[in-house]
Amino acid sequence: GFIRHTVDGGLTWLAQAPVTSAHIQHLFFLDDQYGWAIGLGGTVQRTTDGGDNWVATAGIPYHPDAIIMISPTVGWLTGSQDYENGGRGFIYGTDNGGMSWDLEWTASWPQQGISDFALQGDSILWACGFHSTILKRDITTGIEEGTPAIPGSMISITPNPFRGSATVSVGLNPGGPVRLDVFDLSGRLVVTLTEGYAVSGQHDFVLDAESLLPGVYLLQLNAGDRVTTRRCILLR
Repeated sequence: GFIRHTVDGGLTWLAQAPVTSAHIQHLFFLDDQYGWAIGLGGTVQRTTDGGDNWVATAGIPYHPDAIIMISPTVGWLTGSQDYENGGRGFIYGTDNGGMSWDLEWTASWPQQGISDFALQGDSILWACGFHSTILKRDITTGIEEGTPAIPGSMISITPNPFRGSATVSVGLNPGGPVRLDVFDLSGRLVVTLTEGYAVSGQHDFVLDAESLLPGVYLLQLNAGDRVTTRRCILLR
């Protein structure tokens, strides 16, 4: 669980004090001040002063493999179950620097873990993993999709946060029975945006929130045996 820091190109390394003794899986720095470290057991920690101080943020219930951030607040990390429990992979997203994480993608196959990210320019995020899994996300539009050969399901909402109404985009591969629900944080079903059979591809739905109170809501996509959840924020 140790972290080392160099200021002379690696000639010397100085110890920093992480907030966990868990094995560190991956370290990511956005610049010389903002950094994140993830460890076994779902541990996530963050620094805003170049590692002089590390603080624990919200973790995930699975072992993480990689983390990438595109700003001090927005980023993603991978996670996977223990292989004894299937090793199914996940992708989590954050819009508050890791203080909370939302499940955005769930693997459709056992042992289909996601092992790494790569950023193309400032708009395209790629993810890769076992069983030839390749995923792509357009950061500018929020649309997420799997490669044609890979089964999966994605959900995004634009804009987020939003006022009045927003567009909920669902990416399906393959097609099949689909249900898209909106819940409040108490777990109460607010509205069902669609229910029935949908073909493979992208589908857009309008979330009309004029009758809803401002706050945080959860979008839940049930596609076959996969459940994908995305948080959205309705402003006053």
